[in-house]
Amino acid sequence: MFKKLSIVLFSMSLFSLVTADTNTPLLCYVGGTMRPAVEEIIKLYEQKYNQKMSLDFSGSGELMIKIRQTQKGDIFIAHDPYLAAVQKEGLSDKGWVLASVTPVIVVQKGNPKKIKGFKDLTRKGLKIILTDDSYSTLGHLLPRIAEKAGVTQTLEPNVVSRPRSGSEAANAVSLGTADAAIVWDAVAHLRLDKLDIVPIEPAFRPISGVDAVTSATYGRMNMGNIKVTAALLKCSKNKIAAAQFGEFLAGPEAAPIWKKFSFGPAFPTPSWIQNNQSTLSGSLFIYCAAGMRKPVQELTKAFEKESGVKIETSFDGSNKLLGQMKLTRKGDVYIAGDAEYLDMAAKEKLIGSARQTLCYFLPVMMVKKGNPKKIASLADCLRPGIRLGQGDEKAAAIGILTPRILAKNSIDAAAWKKNVVLNTPTVNELGNAVKLGTIDVALVWNCIADDFPDDGEAILLPADKNIVPPVEGATLAFSKNLPAAEAFLQYLVSDKGLLCLQNNGYLVEKP
Repeated sequence: MFKKLSIVLFSMSLFSLVTADTNTPLLCYVGGTMRPAVEEIIKLYEQKYNQKMSLDFSGSGELMIKIRQTQKGDIFIAHDPYLAAVQKEGLSDKGWVLASVTPVIVVQKGNPKKIKGFKDLTRKGLKIILTDDSYSTLGHLLPRIAEKAGVTQTLEPNVVSRPRSGSEAANAVSLGTADAAIVWDAVAHLRLDKLDIVPIEPAFRPISGVDAVTSATYGRMNMGNIKVTAALLKCSKNKIAAAQFGEFLAGPEAAPIWKKFSFGPAFPTPSWIQNNQSTLSGSLFIYCAAGMRKPVQELTKAFEKESGVKIETSFDGSNKLLGQMKLTRKGDVYIAGDAEYLDMAAKEKLIGSARQTLCYFLPVMMVKKGNPKKIASLADCLRPGIRLGQGDEKAAAIGILTPRILAKNSIDAAAWKKNVVLNTPTVNELGNAVKLGTIDVALVWNCIADDFPDDGEAILLPADKNIVPPVEGATLAFSKNLPAAEAFLQYLVSDKGLLCLQNNGYLVEKP
């Protein structure tokens, strides 16, 4: 069964009307790399909010096993890929990005071996320690770094040990049993009295958004930006207090402490924005499917702030937007609720050279909270008296997809239409109609149903009977600001963009 892989950034105002239980200690699981910073943040938090804390420090993998087995705890603080892992196992569906870590070379104090860069680690006679990729995230990055440096074969003879953690590797160098090791910058920072840091050359480091590894357990991990995260555990008995602490960990008061312990920012400005800030200017006009309103509104504001480009956006049904583009032949980017609309636009020669999959829409049946009509399948929607809502087949992406889903489920289209009492030009209006009780059920995107947690709920379709369309964006052939249009499209699938999509319930991987 599909499990939503969302990371929800709570706002403190959401909890302002509810008092957190500060007397019951929050149980926080903390990966070893984050321990010193978290201990200092917790001291500040306890002083400010009088919240009691109980901490469990260990390796992130061991902590995840403990969470799985005990089903106890409130917050899990680790670095990639453990947030994705607990989400895939259904242990959490809410979290925060707190900071980031970067790999560096550590050498003995004074650098007696005169190691100046990554390629120097291949010099004959050096003793090098690399972490074990069975237990270490950094262990997964090292082969890519070695490949970029062209030393995959020549580095291996110098490797004398592969411990589980970077702390073990750094300690071995400080004790003189090895000449160098690759560890996180935050790990190195704690041992500056005994070690020196040699940066890995930028040309050899993984590139954010380009270098990635995907696994069945963890999903896609961006090697170029290893994030420190906090997960709100589903087993928490004190979610209000836990969520408030999660907000604090990711907030402005904790940021200086993360920096003090050499953690990087949660969202580094993408290199392609840094490199092009002097050339990005002017304005953009974006045509955007109504079902993408929430994340696109958030990301346009962030892009404007980071790039200086002003953005105007038109939200409507995908087909209506297509008609506007054909009529005006103005604008810069088109974001459609289904790739079919971009195909149509391409046939009309409206699309430019850049086209990008942004996320995926999962069609679900949205019903009133508690499902009073006991609707469990599409066939139930044909019962007498059931009031159906449907997206307009000529305007909304969900509308054009509905007949295909009905056919795949052997549902008679004529019988379906007999129960349709409402046609809407956008999918968003269907969610509101269920909320207001105007209709009993409608096919909508999962993210739309998620917008109404107090008024509606989603009924999943069988995976083999569903159609999951990609949401795509493209630059327009008549764009007057192509550099900014292409940069905005890249921004939508940057780490910040993907997290924003996940925050709002959108799928960034096809289920």
